Amino acid sequence: MSDISDKEILIEQIGDDFGVTVRYKIGKYGSATIDFFAAEVIGRSDDGTKYYSRKGAQSSEDDTDNFEEAARYVSGSVKWDGCSHYYFGDEDGYLHLHGTDDLETLHRTLGTIYERCGALMKERGGNLLEGEFSHS
Repeated sequence: MSDISDKEILIEQIGDDFGVTVRYKIGKYGSATIDFFAAEVIGRSDDGTKYYSRKGAQSSEDDTDNFEEAARYVSGSVKWDGCSHYYFGDEDGYLHLHGTDDLETLHRTLGTIYERCGALMKERGGNLLEGEFSHS
């Protein structure tokens, strides 16, 4: 069983040192939905502190080590039936990607988040639609 409960959240890293940090939490429909928020790691200090672009930043130098202040990379929810909802980048949905490497990172991130949400719902006793998640 994971460290997530009905009221708590779980934060995990996807990818390497400059990957994506994801916060998962039980959605408003209980174990039938998992909500998530992901922020891209743009740097690390020598002591391992992660840095993110700050929400509302006016320049690329405006970063933060506080995940709660981080700009959204992608957020959304995944439901028991495999339906998912995604919101990208800033409040307008704008997400800057540079080349195929960034596209591949986004693809891997979305797939990993989707499967992890399915696993979390299953761990919490959610009745998943058969065949929708590789963990079901």
